[in-house]
Amino acid sequence: MGNPLANKFDKTMFAAYRKLRLEKVSPKTVNNEQTYVRALFNELTRLGEWTKGNPIEGVRMLKHKQSEMGFLQPEQMTSLLETLENSHNKDALIITKICLSTGCRWGEAANLRSEHVVKNIVTFVSTKGNKPRSVPISPALSNTMPKRTGKLFPKSCNDSTFRTAIKNAKIKLPAGQMTHVLRHTFASHVMINGGIFLVLQRILGHASIVDTMKYSHFAPDHLEDAVRLNPLAGIN
Repeated sequence: MGNPLANKFDKTMFAAYRKLRLEKVSPKTVNNEQTYVRALFNELTRLGEWTKGNPIEGVRMLKHKQSEMGFLQPEQMTSLLETLENSHNKDALIITKICLSTGCRWGEAANLRSEHVVKNIVTFVSTKGNKPRSVPISPALSNTMPKRTGKLFPKSCNDSTFRTAIKNAKIKLPAGQMTHVLRHTFASHVMINGGIFLVLQRILGHASIVDTMKYSHFAPDHLEDAVRLNPLAGIN
């Protein structure tokens, strides 16, 4: 956009910028940028620093294809864990188990400190939404936690070992997914086994139930209410 003055910025200018951006990035990325720009002007308005309305108010988000959401089957999880067990980096194995047991992100588990694991409860502090959340874990998993003070896992414990394990276990993942498949796997299997959406929302730390509902098709009874509760159900 050429760093325009705010009072010169309008929908036409943003549309031209958006068109250029689409040559390099995905529609989802452009939508995120639009959200940030709109939020900027909304905040300036709230602070009384801007009085001319939001210049991109009413600009529709771009339609984009939802990325495929993969998750691991039980036999794939077994193969992955066995591969990690045989790797040189045992911390990666523990982080993987934490992710599969709690639905946390890789970074949330990798940033755990000793004080974040108390009596089989893990508290994730470094979260995407900046809101701590606590999730129970099994005593067996708790006992495998590193016996270190302070940071449980070294900085070198990135996802490279996990990537290698996925490759060695011959697991094919949708494009763009790697460690995040662990979070999807947790959520998918919770719903397959009859989990409750509101509980899953709290465990995953979703700000909106809408984000959690993308797992609704895994619930075994998620469509049966259409038969049981429809207005004709009580009419003979």
